[in-house]
Amino acid sequence: GDVLNTFILKHKNINLFLYFLICSLLILSVCSTTSPLYPIHSWDDSNCFLTVGKGVLYGKVIYRDLYEQKGPVLYFLHTLACLISENSFLGVYFFQILFGGVFLFISYKLLKLFCATDRIVFILPPLFAILFTSHNYILGDSAEEFCFSLILYPLFCSIAAILENRKFKKKELVLTGICAGCVLWIKYTMCFFFIGWAVIPVYYYIKNRYKSILSCILLVFAGVFISSIPV
Repeated sequence: GDVLNTFILKHKNINLFLYFLICSLLILSVCSTTSPLYPIHSWDDSNCFLTVGKGVLYGKVIYRDLYEQKGPVLYFLHTLACLISENSFLGVYFFQILFGGVFLFISYKLLKLFCATDRIVFILPPLFAILFTSHNYILGDSAEEFCFSLILYPLFCSIAAILENRKFKKKELVLTGICAGCVLWIKYTMCFFFIGWAVIPVYYYIKNRYKSILSCILLVFAGVFISSIPV
């Protein structure tokens, strides 16, 4: 019994992620027109993303041979999707499922900071469905939806540190920087979130008289640099 309980606890995060991945699959299959259940994806923005992504496979240089106003990470993501299927949104659909599962998993971790019950695993999927049937995301494959988890992770880390009354871990700061860098190279206007986000940790460090603010800032910028190297 003790061995079984240890095994379950050790693999709880993996099981939770698989559960949310399945939820993401089921919801996006119905709620996103990138799904194979739909004969066509009619959103012009998404078709532009896929066209630019496909162009990269054929030697086109973005912003020179093909121009669209979003960031290169979004186009490279669609290039990877084209490796799965050039003439459909099947690859994009798979990436949406993955990003959706990550978003749900981080949402669960964030909510667990405030409530002990595990019932939130049943509450989150309907909320996720409501989000993807809202006017902004009803067709699927928007730049914003790929940024959901990239924005939520820094929020989770900062709230966890404050509630636990501790300093930020180095890993958290670097990963936050990587998230910020990815958002920068997907849709730079969404980086304004990180300006607002930075205010609270800086105030928290000053209030607690921590003397490592500069090193924290440098670690975040190191993360931004790491995610910018491939670009």
